[in-house]
Amino acid sequence: MFLSYLRIGATGFGGPMALVSLLQQEFVERRKAVTSEEFAEGVAIGGILPGPIAIDAAVYIGYRLRGWLGALSAAAGLVLPPFVLMLILTPLYFQLGRLPETEGFLAGVRPAVVAVIAAAAWRLGKKGLTQLSGFSIAAFVMVTALVASRVNDLAPGWAWLQDAAPTIKALSSVGLILASGLLGLLVRPRPKPPAEPKEAKA
Repeated sequence: MFLSYLRIGATGFGGPMALVSLLQQEFVERRKAVTSEEFAEGVAIGGILPGPIAIDAAVYIGYRLRGWLGALSAAAGLVLPPFVLMLILTPLYFQLGRLPETEGFLAGVRPAVVAVIAAAAWRLGKKGLTQLSGFSIAAFVMVTALVASRVNDLAPGWAWLQDAAPTIKALSSVGLILASGLLGLLVRPRPKPPAEPKEAKA
């Protein structure tokens, strides 16, 4: 398990959602170690907790499969490659980051990262959005998050809003996740009553 996470951590370029996509391919589609519903639960829990969602989801999968040892292996294997690469690349970036070639390379990487994140969101969406209530909650969260991210531009004349903007942005994700959970409780499908046993014919 440590080697599997080590490989994902070394090849998961594109940020947390790209890592989530690779985790899904490895443990849901290829190994079939966890189901799509179990993986979606791990991602949802990771979204609620602080820290990168990919690390939280990886720890969840590791614990589900191998207990505490699996959780520690998942965290160590996923974090170690980017940590080592960042130690190596950071000094190089400060020396070469302003070169035209480097800026052109990074300019090409940015849209690719957006595409990888969009692909991961599409895969998760196909599994998680199966009812009208799910689509409605997703649309509500997306619109509200976009509005919260542009709170400075919406009311430039309101001094109090300018001062509160950093707090609104910081709390918006947590508030939206909690609000979505409450909405899910309200619109969750009601379980069907158990069928009455048929009377045995004489």
